[in-house]
Amino acid sequence: MKTTFLIRRSGQILKNKALSLFNRIALPRMKSCLGFSDQKFLKKFNIPAVKLDLQRNNITAARNGLFEHFRRKDASAWPAFPSRMSDANDLSKSDLIKSADSLLSLRFPVTDRPEIHFPSTIDWTFNPSSDPRARWTRDLNRHIWWSVIAVAYQKTGDERYAHGLINIMDDWCRKNPPPSVKNEGDPVWTLMGVGMRSVIWASTFGILLSSPSFSAESALQMLKSIYD
Repeated sequence: MKTTFLIRRSGQILKNKALSLFNRIALPRMKSCLGFSDQKFLKKFNIPAVKLDLQRNNITAARNGLFEHFRRKDASAWPAFPSRMSDANDLSKSDLIKSADSLLSLRFPVTDRPEIHFPSTIDWTFNPSSDPRARWTRDLNRHIWWSVIAVAYQKTGDERYAHGLINIMDDWCRKNPPPSVKNEGDPVWTLMGVGMRSVIWASTFGILLSSPSFSAESALQMLKSIYD
């Protein structure tokens, strides 16, 4: 029996090594642009003023030029949050503010159980249930709830909402660098989640452009994440 156990254990070890080797060979390696210098990333934008500043090696001016390029765009040119994903635009003002304030306090509703409250910062990998698919965690990282805070800022002009959302975005970027290989088991980086998050981020970006709290540095960080 001991011999049989050792054979099985050895076979499992070899299987794991083979799978690991296969993943390294077969799966495409993903390279995040978050590791790019600002200069390298800014070169991806075909904007004459930005290109000219880069030729002069004035990275700060190029970064600010890109920011102002987007800020000059008419607000209506930015995509609205899709109604099939978010009902933020349909909420009454009182319900919108109540929900946005709750989310800024990092309080999240959960069906059939008490709300989840993160006292200081969000644990982006937290799973409140035994669900092996971590569906609540996936929803948290799709950022559809960002639309509530963004629309609250859009409709009230209260800088608390913009400032809070920028801090949440910064926290998410720092804690969730893109994986080196595709992994559908990671609730933060599922293919569907990335697609939905990209839609939300694009609309959020357009709304934040009118905020004094939204700096050229924050905008560039957000653009890099959207690019990833």
